[in-house]
Amino acid sequence: MIDGVLLRRAESEDAWAMGVIETACWRVGYAGVLPQPVLEALDESIRAKRWQRILRRAGSEAWVAQNLEGRILGFTALGLPSEEWEDEPDAQDEHRVRSLFVAPPYWRLGLGSKLLKWAEEQTVVLGGQHILARVPRDAAWVRTFYERAGYTDIGDSAGRLAGHSGAFATYEKLLEPTDSNASNVSNP
Repeated sequence: MIDGVLLRRAESEDAWAMGVIETACWRVGYAGVLPQPVLEALDESIRAKRWQRILRRAGSEAWVAQNLEGRILGFTALGLPSEEWEDEPDAQDEHRVRSLFVAPPYWRLGLGSKLLKWAEEQTVVLGGQHILARVPRDAAWVRTFYERAGYTDIGDSAGRLAGHSGAFATYEKLLEPTDSNASNVSNP
């Protein structure tokens, strides 16, 4: 586990770090799942501009995890429509983990689990009783992450990720209402 991590609402100034982390995660984590030319074509600056647009939207539910020195180690976005999800017309009505990325050097230290727990707690705060996550069917390690967190595979669908068509698994977790909010979270 990483000590001294603060979760806070993402700001437009965080977009560059978010784009870098997302691109690194795709290149490392999806090697062998997505075609190599797709991974090589990913551009940090394009991803950062996309995050700037998202973060400027009213109601954006994107949060970053940063260490005590202010370095962003990962982030999550909850319930945001994005180009990867536009093929699902009802997606805006669902509580979903839209993005959950942790910089590769910080994998397997509990930060992804902490971000996922926060997304679940925020879903309850927003009135949700369940949360969904949609992941590439061939990404076994991502599926295992959600299964270990108590999510159930509820079916397959076709979709696009990074401009690539593929099969996806949709995971669901039923949530219990709670009186406490995420620990160590700052609400500016």
